[in-house]
Amino acid sequence: MQTTTEIEPKSIPLHNGAQPKSQRHAAARQLLQEWLADESGYDEETWPVLKQALEQNRTSSNRRLFGD
Repeated sequence: MQTTTEIEPKSIPLHNGAQPKSQRHAAARQLLQEWLADESGYDEETWPVLKQALEQNRTSSNRRLFGD
């Protein structure tokens, strides 16, 4: 499957002793808000492929990972 959208990962220091905990929490909240606002369609396009691969590569159980 070829993707049409390239997502550049963002890097934020979630555990940096030089940064106060409140700033780390704010950075994490901001990143989560950006993820929630993402309308690129990347996750909707990628999830079925990932789900199929996870189901196909199960060796320890015959049960499905996902009920849907």
